[in-house]
Amino acid sequence: MSLYNRITYQKKKYDLRKVIIPPVNHIIFSENSSEHWPFLWVDGMNVLDLGIGRWGVNNLKETSPVFFKNKNAKKIIGIDCDKNEVDFFKKYFSNNYSDESEFTCMFINNSNDISFLIFENDINFIKCDIDGEEINLFKLKLQEFSTLQHLAIEYHSTVLLRQLLNVNNLEWKFKVINHSIFSQNLNMGVITLSRI
Repeated sequence: MSLYNRITYQKKKYDLRKVIIPPVNHIIFSENSSEHWPFLWVDGMNVLDLGIGRWGVNNLKETSPVFFKNKNAKKIIGIDCDKNEVDFFKKYFSNNYSDESEFTCMFINNSNDISFLIFENDINFIKCDIDGEEINLFKLKLQEFSTLQHLAIEYHSTVLLRQLLNVNNLEWKFKVINHSIFSQNLNMGVITLSRI
């Protein structure tokens, strides 16, 4: 293929202006997990929870690790770059649950970090709220992870939303089961995807 044809192909393949945005079917009014992640089914699943911070959440049951555990997740693999948040959930889970949940202080700065976590923990579900670093998910070949069934990704700009949908349409081929947006910022929201 000539250089001209490769450039033309790349433009066609990655033209984000042509990505169709799914209709919004839910509005998020707070940081509570019951508003962010109401379309998730985690019963008996291993959940990779990227971004476990308690920011803006007053009720502990509304934090994502506790919310998912109370929805019968088998175990939570919680990741956050804030050591205080990680230590808090380590202590809380050791005092309140007897399972194999783990919490690690880690900054996700490439897709290899996520691949390792999925593979090592037989992850069935990924929840991602890592303030722009969700872009590291886009390089994953999710087809390679047979255990992975669902993803819920908070996006922080419409460009990231379009990139996410483009990667899903071209490579992942998961079904969009929900599109939520924030009441206070229409450029932010959550896309929930499920393996077809």
